[in-house]
Order: sequence, then C-alpha cells, then structure tokens
Amino acid sequence: VPHAMLEDSGLSFEPVMVKLHKGEQNAEPFRSINPRGQVPVLVQDGGALTQIVALCLHIDALCPEREFLPRDPMARSKAVSTLAWMNNTVHPTFTHVFMPHKYHPDAGVQEQIRAQAVQQYGLLLDELQQLAQNAQAQGQAWLSGKRWGPLDVYALTLTRWGSMAGHNPEGRPALWAHVQKVAAEPGIARTIERERLPGGEYYALVLFATAGMMLMVQAFDLIVFFLALELLSIPLYVMAGFARPRPESEESALKYFLLGAFSAAFFLYGSALIYGATE
Repeated sequence: VPHAMLEDSGLSFEPVMVKLHKGEQNAEPFRSINPRGQVPVLVQDGGALTQIVALCLHIDALCPEREFLPRDPMARSKAVSTLAWMNNTVHPTFTHVFMPHKYHPDAGVQEQIRAQAVQQYGLLLDELQQLAQNAQAQGQAWLSGKRWGPLDVYALTLTRWGSMAGHNPEGRPALWAHVQKVAAEPGIARTIERERLPGGEYYALVLFATAGMMLMVQAFDLIVFFLALELLSIPLYVMAGFARPRPESEESALKYFLLGAFSAAFFLYGSALIYGATE
C-alpha cells in the first residue's frame, strides 16, 4: 500500500525487495533497520519508519496535493479508522491463513487455525464488499473520496489474498469491479508489475483445466484421452505453485509435476502396449 502511494506521489525513492520466504527479514542487514523484522519500512533522512498506517499518513503528509486521504477532518478520520481496521483486523486474519505455524507447532492445530481463519476472512471480505457498495451508493468513485488512496489499494491487496484463501472474488461483484478499477490506475499498475503480483492468469488456468476435464469424459481413444489429461494437469501444476513465494506452494508444485510427469510416461507406455496388442 505505501509502495503504491510512493509510486504515484512523484517523490524520488528507491524500492528494495525483502524476500520473506527466504528469511531476509531476519538477517542482520534488515534487523539493523527494523529490529522487529517486519515489512514495510521507509528509511528517510537516516531514520526508519514502520507500520503501514504510519507510513500512509507520512506519505500523505509529504505530498498533501495528491489527496491520498481526504482534507476534511471528519472524512479523514473515518478513512484512517477504516485503514486501521484493514491493518489490525483483516490483515492479521489472513496471516492466520497464510502462516498458521506462527501460532501453534502442531500440524493438526495449524489446520484448524487455518480453516477457522478462512471462514472468518470470508466475512471480512463481505464487509469490504459493503464498503464498495456504500461508496457507489454515495456517488464516490473511490472508498475515501474523490481520488484513490490507501483504502483502495489495501482493498485490492486483501481481495487478492482472498482468492489465495479460496474465496472467488467474482462472488462479490461490487468489490471485484472496484479492485479491477484500482489495479488499472497507472501508479498502482507499476507497483503491481514491480512486485510481480499479477494474478489474472489464475482464471485462465482454471478454464484450461476445466476444458481438459470436459474433453477427457468425451474421449473415444487413448491419444485424445492423454491430451485431455495433459490439458487438465499442466494448469494444475501451475496453480499448485501459485501462492509464491510460500515454500509449501513451491514444494507442492514441484512434487505434483514430478508425479505427473512419471504418471504420463507410464500412461503412454501402457497405451503403446495396448495399441500394439490390439492392432
């Protein structure tokens, strides 16, 4: 969220990626900047500022002409209140989905934590949907006023996380339409590209996998059946690793690919034997 604001602000800055899945936040160079090992961090004039809400307020103060937050005191306070809710309620709920191991060492308990968090996250997405509907009803193009701001970028991020937790974004049409509009903004689009966040290909992969299943049940010979199986399997390999940089996702994709490759080889060999025996 602060990254998108900086990108659109016109301020000069140097982005530095910290790879959490590789533990770079725990390395000494980063710990010397933020001993808590948390991201994001803004370093300015030799001082470090942390926490998303504080960063958003600071960037808004640096370039008030951009009006990332409303100038009216009450409207501004309401926007900051919603921003704090996103940061201290919705965001931590997804942390329970994404990293349940932080809260209990037992794998069985971790799965229970994750399942409960997925359900709770859906209710919070419903609240985001209501925010988008309220803005539309009031004739507002953006969640906090006449210009996009941290609320809109955070809504985009949280909706994307929802798809990773199994919540179809299209099931909340007002929110889905809003975040698509947010993602199309030039400054935000540049941020998405820099952070390698595009996820639209997920739905194309689902369609290809579905097409493979439909073709499989209609196949009348082994070669068509094999092609349908591959059309189903290859998108599933990619989707298994879609939650990068989560290590479990990358590991599952590699294991699934190796299993699928060997299975395909055995299937082709068996098909050749059947063909040779029957011709």
